[in-house]
Formats: sequence, C-alpha cells, structure tokens
Amino acid sequence: MTRVLAGQFAQEYGAFLDRYGDVTRPRPQMPYGLAGDERRAWDKMVDRDLAREPRWGDVAQRLFAREAERFASESDSK
Repeated sequence: MTRVLAGQFAQEYGAFLDRYGDVTRPRPQMPYGLAGDERRAWDKMVDRDLAREPRWGDVAQRLFAREAERFASESDSK
C-alpha cells in the first residue's frame, strides 16, 4: 500500500507541475490593519518572495521535489 501511495503522490506532483508549473504567483493581499512601517515591510517581504519564486512550480519544487523523487523510486522498486 505504501508503494501505491508513494507512486500516486509522485504522479500528482508531476501533474501539478505540468498544469501549474509555469503559472505566475499572484501578489497576496496585504493583511488588514498594518501601519506604515509594517506595510513597507510587508511589501518588501512579498517582493523578495515573488522574486525568488515567481511561479507556482518554483514553490512546489522547493517543497516537494525531493519527496516526489524518492517516492517515485520507492514505488518503482520491488
């Protein structure tokens, strides 16, 4: 059962990258109630984040690439 679930994860990860890998991430809405310095800090943080990972595929690869690769190899074994 574990190999089946690992294989499904790897397939779903691949499907996600195929569909959303090149989709640009939108700028998130600023939280309500931030004051002047907090607003500037928020904008700076979001700018850095979007510059580092502008597409959904970038985020997915950072979060799940190692696991997907490992799970794909485990589902193929035995």
